[in-house]
Amino acid sequence: MMENSENSADANRSVDTDSAGGRKCVYGVISYLDCSFVIVVIGGLVVGCWWSTWSLMDHFVFPDDAKLSSWTSFSVGAFFSFVFIALQDKLVKICKTKTAAWCIATRLHVYLYSVAVIKLWRGSWGLLWVYAGQTLEVYAVTWIVTCVILWIFRISYSMVAAPLAPLPLDLDGDYYYVKTRYYKGDAGILFRTLEITASVLLQAVVALVWCSVWGITDHILYPDDITKSALASFTAAASLVLVLFVFRYPAIFLSKHAKNSVARLVLEDTWFLLQHLAAVQHWRGFWLLYAIFILPGIPPAGPVIGHLVAFLVLTFMFCGYAIAIAGMTCVSKDGENVDGSVFQLPTYFTQMVRHFTPHSEPRQTSLEMDGIRHTNEITVEYEADDSA
Repeated sequence: MMENSENSADANRSVDTDSAGGRKCVYGVISYLDCSFVIVVIGGLVVGCWWSTWSLMDHFVFPDDAKLSSWTSFSVGAFFSFVFIALQDKLVKICKTKTAAWCIATRLHVYLYSVAVIKLWRGSWGLLWVYAGQTLEVYAVTWIVTCVILWIFRISYSMVAAPLAPLPLDLDGDYYYVKTRYYKGDAGILFRTLEITASVLLQAVVALVWCSVWGITDHILYPDDITKSALASFTAAASLVLVLFVFRYPAIFLSKHAKNSVARLVLEDTWFLLQHLAAVQHWRGFWLLYAIFILPGIPPAGPVIGHLVAFLVLTFMFCGYAIAIAGMTCVSKDGENVDGSVFQLPTYFTQMVRHFTPHSEPRQTSLEMDGIRHTNEITVEYEADDSA
């Protein structure tokens, strides 16, 4: 009798183990499909919006004077990036509830801020080309220098952009809020001005990191065949994404069990570098294909259509903020993440289900995650609960 009972218990444990293993397998497949959707569909739309906006600037912003065009884009982009980051503090206080006014104001803010960021990036790339050239040596030196700068400031995560960066959905009341590198809630006007300026300049450094890898790839991947070059970039991106997907849980384990912050810092920087390389190749592949197939014979028409379609579709999918390169938001410095969340790949449907499913865990807004809670009257600081 006891033997039968033990056999039954062993069988139940075996069933439970098989069931848990099956659930993990199903979850892994769903996560991979969700991540693939983000990378292919949402990522393609984000690149399409950038390509079309950049192409329109090439066509209308002093097309016959590269130096003037670059300086104009850089100056306008830097100025309005500063303005929109500064204005977000007022916008948080004005748009406290999700009304029609909130919907219009925040999405208009994100749209204009996104255009400003694109102009800043275009100007940064153009200035490098005008004053340093486009040789392989220039790109290699620029990449090393800019990477070192980001490592020194411990913001190498900012090298990663959609669709490899965590996908921010336009669902929270303050989804558009950019928390800068040296953000302090009680800072005075002078400090706030300086830290926003520093963040805008660091964003220009990130643009040069991207320009360097992109330029190196232009030199080594089928430079005389744009179609083959695009396909080669897609292949490189897919291979790197597969590596990231397979090794994300080992990376989380190593991060949680790191003996010191230096080991965690090295692990995170290596991970961000791989994500960065995958993101650049992904963007480059889509960018070249858009240039080939989106009405190449009618220069203004293709970019105009691409700009409107990409932005509207992303807005209706609650992904408009992804256009603005959310990597500019400083949630934590490199090496400070202890829960391994930085190693997770982006999802879309999983976030949507969690947000709209009743009785699911409430989602923190971006400012609550950073130690800032909004009240109905004012924004006040609080000590983040360790158990949160």
